[in-house]
Amino acid sequence: MTTALALASVAVVTAREAFRVDSGEVARLVTGVAGAQADVLADGIVTNDEYTATVMQTVACLVDLGVAVSQPQWNGSELRFTYGGYSTRAQLETAAAVYASCSAANQAAVDRVWRRQTTAERPDAEAIADYYELMKSCTGATEPTFRAVVAAAEASGDSSLLERCHLAAADEARIPAR
Repeated sequence: MTTALALASVAVVTAREAFRVDSGEVARLVTGVAGAQADVLADGIVTNDEYTATVMQTVACLVDLGVAVSQPQWNGSELRFTYGGYSTRAQLETAAAVYASCSAANQAAVDRVWRRQTTAERPDAEAIADYYELMKSCTGATEPTFRAVVAAAEASGDSSLLERCHLAAADEARIPAR
Protein backbone atom coordinates (compact mmCIF):
# COMPACT_ATOMS: atom_id res chain seq x y z
CA MET A 1 0.00 0.00 0.00
CA THR A 2 1.40 3.39 -1.00
CA THR A 3 0.41 6.57 0.74
CA ALA A 4 0.73 9.72 -1.34
CA LEU A 5 1.84 12.84 0.43
CA ALA A 6 0.50 16.00 -1.17
CA LEU A 7 2.53 19.04 -0.25
CA ALA A 8 1.66 22.54 -1.33
CA SER A 9 2.35 26.07 -0.35
CA VAL A 10 0.12 29.11 -0.34
CA ALA A 11 1.44 32.44 -1.52
CA VAL A 12 -0.51 35.28 0.04
CA VAL A 13 -0.46 38.80 -1.26
CA THR A 14 -2.19 41.22 1.04
CA ALA A 15 -4.07 44.08 -0.59
CA ARG A 16 -3.05 47.53 0.60
CA GLU A 17 -4.32 50.84 -0.54
CA ALA A 18 -2.31 53.14 -2.78
CA PHE A 19 -0.93 55.87 -0.54
CA ARG A 20 2.36 57.52 -1.47
CA VAL A 21 5.41 56.30 0.41
CA ASP A 22 8.12 58.89 1.10
CA SER A 23 10.72 58.89 -1.70
CA GLY A 24 13.56 58.33 0.77
CA GLU A 25 11.77 55.29 2.17
CA VAL A 26 11.15 53.96 -1.36
CA ALA A 27 14.83 54.39 -2.18
CA ARG A 28 15.82 52.47 0.95
CA LEU A 29 13.37 49.66 0.26
CA VAL A 30 14.30 49.15 -3.39
CA THR A 31 18.06 49.61 -3.47
CA GLY A 32 19.44 47.86 -6.53
CA VAL A 33 16.07 47.27 -8.19
CA ALA A 34 15.81 47.64 -11.96
CA GLY A 35 13.45 46.81 -14.77
CA ALA A 36 9.68 46.55 -14.47
CA GLN A 37 9.71 46.76 -10.67
CA ALA A 38 11.67 50.03 -10.78
CA ASP A 39 9.14 51.40 -13.28
CA VAL A 40 6.23 50.52 -10.96
CA LEU A 41 7.98 52.14 -8.01
CA ALA A 42 9.08 55.33 -9.77
CA ASP A 43 6.15 57.42 -8.46
CA GLY A 44 6.23 56.04 -4.91
CA ILE A 45 2.77 54.52 -5.23
CA VAL A 46 1.84 50.91 -5.91
CA THR A 47 -1.75 50.67 -7.07
CA ASN A 48 -3.87 47.52 -6.84
CA ASP A 49 -3.49 47.08 -10.62
CA GLU A 50 0.31 47.42 -10.47
CA TYR A 51 0.57 45.03 -7.57
CA THR A 52 -1.71 42.50 -9.24
CA ALA A 53 0.39 42.72 -12.41
CA THR A 54 3.59 41.94 -10.50
CA VAL A 55 1.92 38.98 -8.81
CA MET A 56 0.77 37.70 -12.20
CA GLN A 57 4.34 38.05 -13.51
CA THR A 58 5.49 35.89 -10.60
CA VAL A 59 2.81 33.32 -11.44
CA ALA A 60 3.87 33.30 -15.12
CA CYS A 61 7.50 32.80 -14.07
CA LEU A 62 6.53 29.83 -11.90
CA VAL A 63 4.54 28.26 -14.71
CA ASP A 64 7.36 28.84 -17.21
CA LEU A 65 9.73 27.02 -14.85
CA GLY A 66 7.39 24.04 -14.47
CA VAL A 67 5.78 24.79 -11.12
CA ALA A 68 2.06 24.02 -10.98
CA VAL A 69 0.15 27.09 -9.78
CA SER A 70 -3.53 27.62 -9.00
CA GLN A 71 -5.43 30.53 -10.49
CA PRO A 72 -4.86 33.54 -8.17
CA GLN A 73 -8.07 34.65 -6.45
CA TRP A 74 -8.90 37.73 -4.41
CA ASN A 75 -10.15 36.63 -1.02
CA GLY A 76 -11.37 39.75 0.71
CA SER A 77 -8.13 41.65 1.02
CA GLU A 78 -5.72 39.01 -0.22
CA LEU A 79 -4.66 37.69 -3.59
CA ARG A 80 -3.98 34.01 -3.03
CA PHE A 81 -2.56 31.24 -5.11
CA THR A 82 -1.04 27.89 -4.33
CA TYR A 83 1.85 26.08 -5.87
CA GLY A 84 2.75 22.50 -5.37
CA GLY A 85 0.84 19.31 -4.94
CA TYR A 86 4.12 17.43 -4.65
CA SER A 87 4.66 13.95 -3.26
CA THR A 88 7.95 14.70 -1.47
CA ARG A 89 9.31 17.45 0.72
CA ALA A 90 12.30 17.79 -1.64
CA GLN A 91 9.95 18.61 -4.53
CA LEU A 92 8.17 21.21 -2.40
CA GLU A 93 11.49 22.75 -1.32
CA THR A 94 12.56 22.96 -4.97
CA ALA A 95 9.29 24.67 -5.86
CA ALA A 96 9.75 27.05 -2.91
CA ALA A 97 13.21 27.99 -4.20
CA VAL A 98 11.76 28.63 -7.66
CA TYR A 99 9.04 30.77 -6.04
CA ALA A 100 11.67 32.78 -4.15
CA SER A 101 13.59 33.37 -7.38
CA CYS A 102 10.48 34.35 -9.39
CA SER A 103 9.27 36.62 -6.60
CA ALA A 104 12.66 38.36 -6.32
CA ALA A 105 12.72 38.94 -10.08
CA ASN A 106 9.13 40.11 -10.46
CA GLN A 107 7.54 41.42 -7.27
CA ALA A 108 9.70 41.45 -4.12
CA ALA A 109 10.66 45.14 -4.26
CA VAL A 110 7.10 46.14 -5.17
CA ASP A 111 5.91 43.98 -2.28
CA ARG A 112 8.21 45.80 0.18
CA VAL A 113 6.74 49.18 -0.82
CA TRP A 114 3.20 47.78 -1.00
CA ARG A 115 3.49 46.60 2.61
CA ARG A 116 4.61 50.08 3.72
CA GLN A 117 1.48 51.64 2.28
CA THR A 118 -0.57 51.80 5.43
CA THR A 119 -4.01 52.85 6.49
CA ALA A 120 -2.83 54.80 9.48
CA GLU A 121 -4.97 57.71 8.31
CA ARG A 122 -8.67 57.23 7.88
CA PRO A 123 -10.07 58.40 4.53
CA ASP A 124 -11.77 61.75 4.79
CA ALA A 125 -15.49 62.25 4.13
CA GLU A 126 -14.82 63.52 0.61
CA ALA A 127 -12.86 60.39 -0.31
CA ILE A 128 -15.63 58.18 1.05
CA ALA A 129 -18.28 60.17 -0.85
CA ASP A 130 -16.18 59.83 -4.03
CA TYR A 131 -15.93 56.08 -3.43
CA TYR A 132 -19.71 55.67 -3.16
CA GLU A 133 -20.30 57.83 -6.25
CA LEU A 134 -17.86 55.61 -8.17
CA MET A 135 -19.59 52.50 -6.79
CA LYS A 136 -22.98 53.91 -7.81
CA SER A 137 -21.74 54.55 -11.33
CA CYS A 138 -20.04 51.16 -11.67
CA THR A 139 -22.96 49.07 -10.38
CA GLY A 140 -25.78 51.16 -11.85
CA ALA A 141 -27.21 51.89 -8.39
CA THR A 142 -29.86 54.59 -8.01
CA GLU A 143 -28.11 56.30 -5.09
CA PRO A 144 -24.62 56.28 -3.56
CA THR A 145 -25.38 54.17 -0.48
CA PHE A 146 -24.15 50.79 0.63
CA ARG A 147 -27.60 49.18 0.35
CA ALA A 148 -28.29 50.62 -3.11
CA VAL A 149 -24.90 49.55 -4.43
CA VAL A 150 -25.24 45.99 -3.08
CA ALA A 151 -28.81 45.70 -4.39
CA ALA A 152 -27.77 46.90 -7.86
CA ALA A 153 -24.85 44.47 -7.96
CA GLU A 154 -27.09 41.56 -6.90
CA ALA A 155 -29.76 42.55 -9.44
CA SER A 156 -27.17 42.52 -12.24
CA GLY A 157 -26.73 38.75 -11.94
CA ASP A 158 -22.95 39.25 -12.24
CA SER A 159 -21.52 37.60 -9.12
CA SER A 160 -18.16 39.40 -9.41
CA LEU A 161 -19.50 42.90 -10.18
CA LEU A 162 -19.47 44.14 -6.59
CA GLU A 163 -15.87 43.07 -6.00
CA ARG A 164 -14.64 44.48 -9.34
CA CYS A 165 -16.39 47.79 -8.67
CA HIS A 166 -15.10 47.91 -5.11
CA LEU A 167 -11.46 47.39 -6.14
CA ALA A 168 -11.67 49.95 -8.95
CA ALA A 169 -13.51 52.56 -6.85
CA ALA A 170 -11.19 52.13 -3.86
CA ASP A 171 -8.16 52.50 -6.10
CA GLU A 172 -9.51 55.62 -7.80
CA ALA A 173 -10.78 57.25 -4.58
CA ARG A 174 -7.51 56.26 -2.84
CA ILE A 175 -9.15 54.57 0.10
CA PRO A 176 -8.39 51.16 1.58
CA ALA A 177 -9.68 48.26 -0.47
CA ARG A 178 -10.04 46.03 2.59
